[in-house]
Amino acid sequence: MSKFPSIAKITAIAAVATFASIAANAADRISDFSLVDQEGRFFQLSRNSNQKAVVLLAYDDSSKNARRAASELADIAEDFADQKVTFAIVNVTSEADKNVIRKIANDRKIDMRILMDNSQLVAEEIGLTRTAEAIIIDPVAKTVVYRGAISKAVAKGSRSERNAASYVADALTAMLADQDIAQTQLASKGEVITFPMMTAHQDSLSYAKDIAPILEERCVTCHQEGGIAPFAMSSHQMIQGWSPMIREVLITKRMPPGQIGTEY
Repeated sequence: MSKFPSIAKITAIAAVATFASIAANAADRISDFSLVDQEGRFFQLSRNSNQKAVVLLAYDDSSKNARRAASELADIAEDFADQKVTFAIVNVTSEADKNVIRKIANDRKIDMRILMDNSQLVAEEIGLTRTAEAIIIDPVAKTVVYRGAISKAVAKGSRSERNAASYVADALTAMLADQDIAQTQLASKGEVITFPMMTAHQDSLSYAKDIAPILEERCVTCHQEGGIAPFAMSSHQMIQGWSPMIREVLITKRMPPGQIGTEY
């Protein structure tokens, strides 16, 4: 059985306990997060603090708009290759097989990292709502400075056109020059991203029935009095008090330990 539903449940209860917002707007602060790409390489936002910007694109291979946006992102990445900007694609579907993602990259000639967010926890955290939606993150401040269509060609209400104005390129140019970004939010015409796991748990999630059994099975071996973990998961009050840390270590993949790919 996949461990991702369990992780999503625990993270959901931790988010509720800390009143964390699911959808981030431009200029909102976001949490650190980690994902693995199609080659099994680890990506963590905070490890890009030496970069001036991180650009991410919401991708679903079934979306024509997302496929076009990925091609445009590759062109922008080439233009900003020497300016300390990290570019990556975030696959926002539930696909967890690296071989499938590698095939997509090969078939679509995508020559950049595709980060696998099959639990959709990161997409929720950084506020991705549509495919073909791009965000620009200040990796030091951990704030979203631009959110929306990558260009006029995939902007909501716009016709598809060649050589369309690139909103992401314009925003990056302004950001790197320490200037104000003229437009920080522009809606993408990509398809709405659905979050079935979060929707299923939103109203019915129970600490006693859903969360406590997972903690008992996966965490309490170490998180007990006299155990090697820094605190004991001995009560609901204790879990609630530690919920910000629980959420952080889950979304950055520091916990649970031993997250080894099934192909190894």
